[in-house]
Amino acid sequence: MKNKLIIGRYLPINSFVHHLDPRAKLMFVFLFIILIFFCHSPLTYLWVFALILF
Repeated sequence: MKNKLIIGRYLPINSFVHHLDPRAKLMFVFLFIILIFFCHSPLTYLWVFALILF
């Protein structure tokens, strides 16, 4: 029962994203938001979805 993933629970993980500066993370979030507004076709939505996954 303890091994279940609880949403909002702190997990100490070392990854590239966790080591980024918080300002850089915010900049990437705003860039993705702007990028989503420029999507006009399903193909561009697919590209944005692929960028988010990788």
